[in-house]
Parts: sequence; structure tokens; C-alpha cells
Amino acid sequence: LKTIGFWGSMFLLCNNICGPGMVQIPCMYQQAGWLFPTLGFLLVAALSYMASLYLARAVAWMPGNHNYARRIEIAA
Repeated sequence: LKTIGFWGSMFLLCNNICGPGMVQIPCMYQQAGWLFPTLGFLLVAALSYMASLYLARAVAWMPGNHNYARRIEIAA
């Protein structure tokens, strides 16, 4: 995942946010207007961004993985 880059990760994030409900988005914008759905998407995107930063920080804090040299898998 080191080679995805900024724009690749942004497109993947938008796909994961919008993918399952893509067929309902036009109806939602028609019924709710443009402001509130757009703000909702931006809020979810910001929260996803913050969660991914916390996850990356947790992986970097693993012993011997400061520069992401090792592959770390986090499982429940």
C-alpha cells in the first residue's frame, strides 16, 4: 500500500464511502438538497481520514517498525 499515493487513496476512500449506496445518492440529493448531503460526505471523509491516521500511527509504534519497514497485520 506504500505505492497508492494521495489521489489513489482519496479515490479508494470515496469508493468505500459512496459505493454501496451509489444508487440512492441522486434521490437523496433531490429530497434533501445539496448542502446537507455534501456536508455529511465531507464529515465522513474527515472522520475516515483521522481514523486511518490513528491506525498508521499504531502500526508505526510497533517495535522495530518506525519507518514501516515490516508488514504488520492487526486482527481482533
